[in-house]
Amino acid sequence: MRDFRALACSLGSFALLTAGCSSDAETGFPEHPPKISITALSAEVPERDIALGDARLALASLEFVPCDPHSAKLGTTDFRINLLVYPPSSLTLDSFVADYCRIEADLAPPTAEVPTVHFVGTRADGTPFELTSTQTLKLDLDAVPAGHPFDPTKLVLGADPATWLEGVDLEAAELTDDTVLIDADHNAELLDAFEAATVSALSLYVDANDDGLLTAAELAPVAETTVR
Repeated sequence: MRDFRALACSLGSFALLTAGCSSDAETGFPEHPPKISITALSAEVPERDIALGDARLALASLEFVPCDPHSAKLGTTDFRINLLVYPPSSLTLDSFVADYCRIEADLAPPTAEVPTVHFVGTRADGTPFELTSTQTLKLDLDAVPAGHPFDPTKLVLGADPATWLEGVDLEAAELTDDTVLIDADHNAELLDAFEAATVSALSLYVDANDDGLLTAAELAPVAETTVR
């Protein structure tokens, strides 16, 4: 179920943003609405000298699930995210529901031309690589402890490139025109390793100071990620 009530104060194509609204009393918007940002934890994998120049993620849907089973989900669809921008891409909902116990994130390519995940970067020796995944996966991120709501106003869906690329041996990959291509037709076994790590690579955090950056103290997941 999409919630379009925030469009009067929206910015951007996908995020429903309430910036510029003076107060909830004047506009009907909650003072501290549910908000989730989506970002990469880093643009590098320092221990392997891997650098990312571009990282994209496509979500078929992203939804907040209230703890109350009788309350409706709220969210958006066709959410295409640049994981390396700052401030990060985000979704803010016009909802006065305060208790949420799950985030549902469905990964899927939105079109035949747009993949689910697209990484462009360089490996340790400077050789460029490009990874293209059309993986389809439905993820549930459930609050821990179970049934205890997380703070829905400062959530971050963090993508960890180090975890995603942990089983991807870029140095052993075959080259195509001096580039490491990883997709369904090139180095397919490396793509399999990448996709197998998706569940571990995506975690939910709370950005306590709401600055769009996760510090070491904020890198404690507040949810358990499982496949639906």
